[in-house]
Amino acid sequence: MKRIIFGSICCLLSTTALGARVDFAGVTASSSFPMQDGIRYDATQLNDGKLSSCWVEGDSGSGLGSWFEVKLGGEKNVDRLNIWAGMWYSYDYWSRANRPKSIEIKFSDGSVETHALTDKMEVQQIQLKSTHKTSTIRIKIKDIYKGTTWFDTAISEVQILDKTAEKYVEIAQYTA
Repeated sequence: MKRIIFGSICCLLSTTALGARVDFAGVTASSSFPMQDGIRYDATQLNDGKLSSCWVEGDSGSGLGSWFEVKLGGEKNVDRLNIWAGMWYSYDYWSRANRPKSIEIKFSDGSVETHALTDKMEVQQIQLKSTHKTSTIRIKIKDIYKGTTWFDTAISEVQILDKTAEKYVEIAQYTA
């Protein structure tokens, strides 16, 4: 953290927030739950900037082995991901749908990392074991937390971050 004082306002700037968000050039999935009542559940929902939408896998069963793959539009030096696991419409919906418990992340160079996620309705910040120069990222569901009502697994949003410095500094806390 870095402290900056502007007159009578003190801001703590997060120095761990460095890294630029990588825009998706495209996204595909092994399956998607079919549209119902005008609501889409396809993989394009993963990076629309809305927690009120989500990708829901459409495989039979709980979604183990289901995946989505993000095209990055060229090679990027990816070192972190943020994942909003589950259906974030509300806490009720989040608890009713399955959520990923562990994921496998595969990069275009063939390297693979496995990461565990917590069962909390909070953004999952994944620091990769190393920086990967990659043009695609495939995330596969390896294990799940079971929902109370639905058998399908959902992810609301994904951010991919590379090592390039972000244009703006994230404010972690402020006091007046």
